[in-house]
Amino acid sequence: QVALVDNSGAIIEVNESWQEQNNKAVCCRETVGYNYFSNLSETVKCDQFIGQGLKAVLANELEEYVYEYSLDQQPDTVWYRTTVARLKVGAHAGAVVMHMDISEIRKMEAERLQQQEALQRRLTQAILQGQEKERGHIAQELHDNINQILAGTRMYLSIGANKDKAVKEAVQYPLELLDKSIEEIRKLSRNMVTPMEDIPLREMIADLLAMIKEGGTEVIYSYEIEGNPLPDELKLNLYRILQELSQNMIKYAAARQVTVSIGIENNELKLSWCDNGRGFETAKKKPGIGLANMKSRVKGFGGTVKIDSVPGEGTSTLIAIPL
Repeated sequence: QVALVDNSGAIIEVNESWQEQNNKAVCCRETVGYNYFSNLSETVKCDQFIGQGLKAVLANELEEYVYEYSLDQQPDTVWYRTTVARLKVGAHAGAVVMHMDISEIRKMEAERLQQQEALQRRLTQAILQGQEKERGHIAQELHDNINQILAGTRMYLSIGANKDKAVKEAVQYPLELLDKSIEEIRKLSRNMVTPMEDIPLREMIADLLAMIKEGGTEVIYSYEIEGNPLPDELKLNLYRILQELSQNMIKYAAARQVTVSIGIENNELKLSWCDNGRGFETAKKKPGIGLANMKSRVKGFGGTVKIDSVPGEGTSTLIAIPL
């Protein structure tokens, strides 16, 4: 649909497609003799923007002006692109205004974007599944190989210590260190390995928070999900996210209290984590590997992460994942 406009903003000529659309559309009144500037509607947003663009082109402030807008035409929303370009042919000086229905283009763009997002989520989830398998492999190696070596070392030291009192006193502390190392590796292996099916998320989170509580931090915990509506893959990733949040708090925040709540609201899984630790300036702090992994996990399910923190006032993390 094409129309020619003179320097005053009046339409002086239109093509057949423009006239046909003008005749059958109630909202369109732009025909020969219509003046864009004298008929601008103060309430119609597209009229305002097209009029401003046309004025800029006619004043030689712009070579071309492009504006896209939508109109609700039941049952669908129709998208249009209006292009205004300067035109000077012979004695005629003005502009050419072109209207194009770009609804199909918008629809294809939206579908392509959805496909890209779906592909990205599948790739992210595949990477996370690979990480879980690698975690399991490392945990098994630690438990079956490293711990066995440490246990064997402890046994031989104990045998030697039992034969000589001086040796026994000398190896007492090394034996304690070995016992502590074995126990730490057991804990690490247990934290790294999680079941892939029928994941008891409520109990796993409670155990994780119990370890935080043992360290002297007050824990306020609420789990408000009835039944078992979450898929195992989501539950596993939610647990890993909580592990990352708890490790960050222990390493950096020195919090005395943390409040954790998990529930479902408006068909979204909501996870809230608030501590009263040191806090930080979100604008200055660069995201580390742990935070990047956490965001990747959430993004893999089409969710969002919002982190608010103030130095000296703690940190709050809100995660929302559509179900």
